[in-house]
Amino acid sequence: RGCVVVQTNSTAAFHVVFGHTATPSRGSDAPVLRFVVGKRRNSMSTIGLGNPYMKKEPIDFTRKEDALLTRDPEKSRTYWFLYDRAVGIAAMGTLGSPQAEACRLVCRFRDAMGFRAEVCETLRYISVASGRQPVSVRIVGAGAPPDVSIPRFRFDPLPWEPMPWQGASLVFEPDDERRRLLERAQQLLAKSPIAPFYGFVQPGCLCLDAYRLLDPHRRG
Repeated sequence: RGCVVVQTNSTAAFHVVFGHTATPSRGSDAPVLRFVVGKRRNSMSTIGLGNPYMKKEPIDFTRKEDALLTRDPEKSRTYWFLYDRAVGIAAMGTLGSPQAEACRLVCRFRDAMGFRAEVCETLRYISVASGRQPVSVRIVGAGAPPDVSIPRFRFDPLPWEPMPWQGASLVFEPDDERRRLLERAQQLLAKSPIAPFYGFVQPGCLCLDAYRLLDPHRRG
């Protein structure tokens, strides 16, 4: 399992390789997992096995603009890349930390596309390399990957089920004006068709999620 966040203003393609050894993988026939940002004249970003790819083709690719290289060297872009054997995915995305909504390319290890999980069982090393032209990159951070998957529907408004929580919250008492706004919002929601999907709490306290401030990839 591993995750790396990279920032660059390069207009030339670069590679992020998850490999079994710390040695260069180019032309070695090693079954590495390789991402390429800005492949084919910056027309796509890709993921595949091998360096070069097996049969010269990636497993999957994206043409989304923000997943490609910047077109202005005065403006940098930040990308994240992860491999997680525990949940069976390899993914890349944009912004400074892995999030489901920022994911631009994902491959499941056991799907019809032929992504072979056993090839990636012992991946241990992450390397960043240039293509044919030199590039300048900044490694923002590297570590264990967070879970970017969105869990399946689990909420049941009748039998309460404790949910795991690995973050932190801030609870405070709102002033009278904001408390009245909360009460009004709850009243509107209680009368709506989606009311059965929500549980209402006393508006005397307000809870804010502080997890994003504690995320190591977001610390300034």
